[in-house]
Amino acid sequence: QWFGSCALLFPLEGEPVLVTDQPWDEERAKEISLFENTHYAENFGIEFGDLIADRGFKSVGIDNWFIFPAIHYLPLVEKSPDAEFKGTMLLEQVYKVKTPKELELHRKAEGAAMAAIEAGFDAVDVGVTEYEFALAAEHALRAHGELELGGGSIISGGANTGTGSSIPEHEDSYVMKSGDWALFDICPSYAGYAGDICRMIVAGSLDDLDPKLR
Repeated sequence: QWFGSCALLFPLEGEPVLVTDQPWDEERAKEISLFENTHYAENFGIEFGDLIADRGFKSVGIDNWFIFPAIHYLPLVEKSPDAEFKGTMLLEQVYKVKTPKELELHRKAEGAAMAAIEAGFDAVDVGVTEYEFALAAEHALRAHGELELGGGSIISGGANTGTGSSIPEHEDSYVMKSGDWALFDICPSYAGYAGDICRMIVAGSLDDLDPKLR
């Protein structure tokens, strides 16, 4: 899902239903969905509430309960008052079990991560801006993985590495000095499977590194 939210009603018996709340994403959702009943609905709480009531479901688990949007939950409960809703992490547990094919896709994602680290490290030098070595890593991420990353990158240099959350921009990009750290924390994606890696390197001479950072 690129924008908005999507949800899946997956009953023990009967047809699963996948809903996206963004009309422009409906066709793409249908293309990639495993389920025939995939469509747009402005509010999937209303949609699923009616379905749960019509099908007579009495117990419904909501996976990733802690991030389930209230705007969908409130009408869900209102529309299906006879159902009991329980927070669950069932799907999160299922995700931990990987087939050999899935493990191979993860390895390919991690291969993209390694390629990005190598390209970024090669670009780090005294007088080079954060933007330049970040761009080298970002290009390699996509050349070896997918255009859509598994998560936003954190790439920075010098004191900016202390924030643990920065990504450089064209303007005011820090220029590396000898002894400065460069940080790469990146999450590529390959066929929908993510990699994750974090590495640091020192520009110039290690002798110029602040002893407290050594």
